[in-house]
Amino acid sequence: MSVSSVNFTLHCDEPNRPPASNGIIPGDSVEAGESVRVNVTDFFHDPDSLDVLVYTAESADESRVAVEMDGPELTYTGVAAPGDSKITVTATDPGGLSAADIWIVAVVEEG
Repeated sequence: MSVSSVNFTLHCDEPNRPPASNGIIPGDSVEAGESVRVNVTDFFHDPDSLDVLVYTAESADESRVAVEMDGPELTYTGVAAPGDSKITVTATDPGGLSAADIWIVAVVEEG
């Protein structure tokens, strides 16, 4: 009776897991013309530690609150008072999975 052996290597790639929100980004108020800058990395995480997240932002009403992303830095600017807008920040991983957080920014009169 002869015995043969076969050697092989098995590679198991872990599935990509989506990023998640670390909680709620707190609401804020700004005066018309005032800008606030926030680093959003504190509000999201990815369980796949090597994933680098890409952030985008959207204002539901750009005539009230304008938004701009520069890497993980969100700048929102009050445009017209009084009023408010829902701001959505989305974190997307390299596999296209994402998480979003929504909060309200109110624009108030000066003073």
